Amino acid sequence: MNSNRIKRHSGFRYYFFNILLFVIILALITGFVIVFFCPTKNIKVKGNHICPDTVISAAIVRDSFDENAIYCLLHNKIKPVKDIPFVRDYKIILSNRNTLTVRVKEEEPYGYVESEKGDSYIYYDESGKVLEVSERLLEDVFRVAGITAKKATPGEALPVGESNVKTILLIEDEIKREELPVDAVTFSEDGTITFMVRDILVNLGTRASLSEKLRRLPYILPKLKKQRGTLHLEEWSEENTDIVFERE
Repeated sequence: MNSNRIKRHSGFRYYFFNILLFVIILALITGFVIVFFCPTKNIKVKGNHICPDTVISAAIVRDSFDENAIYCLLHNKIKPVKDIPFVRDYKIILSNRNTLTVRVKEEEPYGYVESEKGDSYIYYDESGKVLEVSERLLEDVFRVAGITAKKATPGEALPVGESNVKTILLIEDEIKREELPVDAVTFSEDGTITFMVRDILVNLGTRASLSEKLRRLPYILPKLKKQRGTLHLEEWSEENTDIVFERE
């Protein structure tokens, strides 16, 4: 009985240590292949229109270990980068042993205001939250002039005052909804709100009855094609519905 137990025990130890040795050797070979045969030679970025390829590539390669394609892939899956400009989410795919493909989902800005010092641009989303603070001026983004911000933090509300944020979003929402060709709005010190539609300066006056004033523009502007001048809506109200166009 004892000899049989010894034989069975010895057989188990033999197979266990052989399997363990095989796993160790396989792990060493795999590690060797990864380290020496999978350096990151090429990073392809897809889906980005705002953030440059070079910025995204530099963001995902955070240290010397990320210069290995397999390590970089795993590193970004376990601990993704959260502060790439205008990037909401991204996914990395190993195209081959030396090439990574980064598929990007961008957060497009709804508009921007300038910083109080005039040295940066504060981009916000359609809810009025700050997306990014950048020294780079993006093309084709709605501009808000006459209102500036001291200090802005991505993820927080646009720091220009709650009433200003509501007014900015109301104007921009109406402009986009009515498909008006407007790319900027100006807030003057006296509270006057104006913007250009082709060669026509639209003067909305103060914030009173803004929605109603804006909703009348699609009916008025087609009648003023090829005209130059100022469209006065500052005196408009439910009691006074007169709208004056002053030719240049």
